[in-house]
Amino acid sequence: MIFIDSKTFPDYEKFGLKSQLLRAIISVRLNIKEGNVFENKNKRRFFLIAKGSLEETEECILIASEFKYIDDLTFETLMRQYWKCSNMLNKLISSLNSRGSK
Repeated sequence: MIFIDSKTFPDYEKFGLKSQLLRAIISVRLNIKEGNVFENKNKRRFFLIAKGSLEETEECILIASEFKYIDDLTFETLMRQYWKCSNMLNKLISSLNSRGSK
């Protein structure tokens, strides 16, 4: 999963981008967990919601970088984590699609 030290964000972002980023990261995990208790069709739906939250996470990371809330090394690390999570989630969704749960 994606881990970020949000202490580098300015205090005024406490309820803005910082909060949005943390909620998006948590949403990815919670939707994957919740989806795992269902059969393929509902599982796929939760995994797709998690994918949407993961895309939101990526955009928050991009914005944080643009606003210089994170340094270049942190940005690169977070993007590697994002791509790893995205690839794994895409494989999960594809495996459900191949089982006929469209």
